[in-house]
Amino acid sequence: MHTESGRPLRRGAADWMQLGARLLLGGIFVYASLDKIAHPAAFAKDVYNYQILPDVLVHLVALALPWMELFLGLCLITGFWLPGAVLSANGLLLVFVGALAFNAARGLDVHCGCFSTGSEGPALATHWVLLRDGLFLAVALVLFYSVFFARRAAGKTAPLLLAIFWLSAGGSGVAEAGSPAVVVPKPHHDFGTAIEGDLVRHEFVVENRGTAELRIEKLKTGCGCTAASSTRLIPAGGQGTIRVEFKTAGYAGRDIREAVVVHTNDPAAAVLELMLSGRVEAFADIQPKSVLLRAKAGETASAVARILPRPERPFAIRNLRAVKGRDIRFQLAQKSGPSGTVYELTIFSTRKEPGRIADMVVIETDHPARPALQVMVTGVVE
Repeated sequence: MHTESGRPLRRGAADWMQLGARLLLGGIFVYASLDKIAHPAAFAKDVYNYQILPDVLVHLVALALPWMELFLGLCLITGFWLPGAVLSANGLLLVFVGALAFNAARGLDVHCGCFSTGSEGPALATHWVLLRDGLFLAVALVLFYSVFFARRAAGKTAPLLLAIFWLSAGGSGVAEAGSPAVVVPKPHHDFGTAIEGDLVRHEFVVENRGTAELRIEKLKTGCGCTAASSTRLIPAGGQGTIRVEFKTAGYAGRDIREAVVVHTNDPAAAVLELMLSGRVEAFADIQPKSVLLRAKAGETASAVARILPRPERPFAIRNLRAVKGRDIRFQLAQKSGPSGTVYELTIFSTRKEPGRIADMVVIETDHPARPALQVMVTGVVE
């Protein structure tokens, strides 16, 4: 087959471009799935920190999404079910970019959870993650164009990429006359002592003592456990607030110092830091807080979690219930230990056919400060 000018159609180049995009995108999806599959509980925390899904869907998404990524990655690499895989990959990337952009608009800077779970170690800032995922989406869109439209349009992919990069880059603001002057009278707040599970909230007052409008351009928190939002525009002579929330879950026994970095358009204070500090204590000792059940088909696995009330916060367990209750059962034994009452919660798997287990045991107490505790249950029947 020839073009109108008599030159051969360069279908080989289009094929190589499609293959390269498939291998690149497929490799990214496979790599992104591995750590999440290995650490479902940690990935569930990352999903929860986005503060988008209802709690009942967090564990389901944390379990299903990595396997979907692995499946789509393998389909892209092998070419199996290619149209469906390309369409699904574009849909997932659009959801990822949308979730990141939504949290960026709310002033949240959460751990992405894209390639590794948990918030340990250095994490890319949200705008860099958005740029990176925008590039992945650009590759996916080029692959979508290649699979679903005529290959002769492959020469038009450069303008498509330029348009996507332009949208990802955003625009710059217009300079204002005068100058704002940001002042935070009390940039450090000590919340004292909180019980693990409490949501610590505080509002920092922000004043604009300048002659131009003050813009709070960005808020960056140290981890996904802290969320911040603010009054975005503060007129000259006015004041606004920066609202900070700190989730104490998982921080029992630790002294907390959480920083919120504030970026403004004040040329004299473009970046300033707010500090939230205090002590988090456990309401009760639960060892472990998450149990893992592993069994072969037809067998039963079990695990034990011990609940130790603290002397300063004694309580009795009134009732136990499972959120789903399809794949587990449990029993409770009360014993005496050196420090007082010890409850032993034994959890058994009831699932007989192969598959995954994801549930939560809710422990109802008679203490008004914590009427309910919880133990997460994950597992697999092979």
